[in-house]
Amino acid sequence: QFEKFQDEKILEGGDIWGPFKSEEEWQLAKWLIKNVGHTQAENFLWLNILLDMVNQLPGSIDWKCECVTLTGNIKDNDGHAQTEELELWI
Repeated sequence: QFEKFQDEKILEGGDIWGPFKSEEEWQLAKWLIKNVGHTQAENFLWLNILLDMVNQLPGSIDWKCECVTLTGNIKDNDGHAQTEELELWI
């Protein structure tokens, strides 16, 4: 789907790197995803500037957040299985 969008933009003479300003910004984003460790990538992905760019991509959808409770296999001091509340973005 992205390739089709990119081909159409090339034929129209439009901006093919959007929402990135240039091929250099696009290459930087690709490099970051490939070469930056998980923790650093998590921090990067939560930057508002990146989230805004992702939201500008064509065909993007609205995200929904649902809270889920997971029960683990580790017991607390009372012998009950520990639980954790997590955000599930879909």
